[in-house]
Parts: sequence; structure tokens; C-alpha cells
Amino acid sequence: MNKSIELPQATIQALKDGATSIIVPMGNMSKGLERREALSKHFVYKEYFDEFISAHSPLQAGDKDVFVKEEFMCINSEYFYKEEYTQGNYKVEPSFNVWDSLENAIDKHQPASKMTKEQSRFNIDIEDARVVRVQDIEYYDGFGISCPCLSEFLIWFNKLMEEYNEGVKYEDNPYVFLYDVKVTTKE
Repeated sequence: MNKSIELPQATIQALKDGATSIIVPMGNMSKGLERREALSKHFVYKEYFDEFISAHSPLQAGDKDVFVKEEFMCINSEYFYKEEYTQGNYKVEPSFNVWDSLENAIDKHQPASKMTKEQSRFNIDIEDARVVRVQDIEYYDGFGISCPCLSEFLIWFNKLMEEYNEGVKYEDNPYVFLYDVKVTTKE
């Protein structure tokens, strides 16, 4: 079975820009870790997190050839990826959204969940998997953002959580899965 992961546009763009790390939110599991941390004076992070990652993480260190799922269209056997055709990423008039134009003209839109390995343009190898609080991330250059500084990371992270519909922000300091990845493209 081929392992896959659905990623939002902010992460897809980061992978295209050379990201070597990706963040995946934990949802309600983050709150559970926060409660456990509050109840324990001697919270054993390393051992507990290793077990937690093994039991709950969608990806594991050592996973190879994981294909990345994203929103796409297939028109006449040609693939169009939403990240490339939405406003701000495609060199067109700012008021014109190529993706919406394609989607309205030909109803071939496919959600990321429908993408197959053959349709994917990225594969990733998982070199490391960790659980961290987002404010404990110290190096921002691995995320493919234009300025690897806290202010740009904060904006990027909040946009990422919005795309995931998580309802958290950098200021909330949630736990997240942090993966170091090696990216291979098929383009």
C-alpha cells in the first residue's frame, strides 16, 4: 500500500520553494497533550512523544516515497494543480483567478482525497518525526518561506492553520507534528 498525505496549498508552495520541514496540526490531540503536561510535574517528553508519534502520527520517521495529495483537475489527460492556478501564484491580472475560471468552464475539479500516486507531483521521504509546540521551533529556513524570520513564520503558520481549519494561531502555541522531509518531484 502506498502511503500518502493531503497537504494544503501553503505547504505545497513551501515544498516547491525548497522546504525541508513540514508541519501537520494535531487537532484535539494537542489539547490532550496540554492537559497531560499540566497534570504532570515530571512529564517525560521523549519517551512519551515517541510512543505518541508511533500511535497517532500520520507519518513516521523512515517512511519512504510518501505521495503528496493536493487539489487538482484533469482535463484531456493534463493535470492542473490548484496551488499553481490560484490568485497570487499565477502570473495573471490580480482580479482574475485561473483556477476558478477552469473550474467553472469544465467541472473536472478533484479534491485532494481523490489523487492517486500517479497524479501526484511530489513524493517525500520522512527523515524525522517530532511533536513540538510551535513556539519551540527555532529555525524557520526549512519551511520554504521567503524570509526565514519569526514574523514571516508567524504569518505563514497562521495561514497554514487557517487552511487546515484548525482554529488555532501561533499565539496559542499548539503542539504540532513536525517532519523533516526530503522532497522528490515528478516534474
